[in-house]
Amino acid sequence: MDVSTHSGAAFDLPAAQTTSGSLSTFDPVGRPIQLTAAEIRKRNLIALAALEVVEQIGNAAEQRETLDYLRRAVDQDRLSEGRRFTP
Repeated sequence: MDVSTHSGAAFDLPAAQTTSGSLSTFDPVGRPIQLTAAEIRKRNLIALAALEVVEQIGNAAEQRETLDYLRRAVDQDRLSEGRRFTP
């Protein structure tokens, strides 16, 4: 999916902010890294594209079937008698 086709104010929001208000993300050891506006926009567009792909997976019937299966699996073989989901 081409992320360059999206536009609007929502895509310009910062990916992360420090308490000082400067735009940042973190490196693998947790140190803050400053992000440019272009980097923030690119990250936001990639995240939006990923959400759009996920939205296209399956249809309503498949999603209902998956939810029903997950509910049964969670309630099955529980150590306590209480159920997480009602039938």
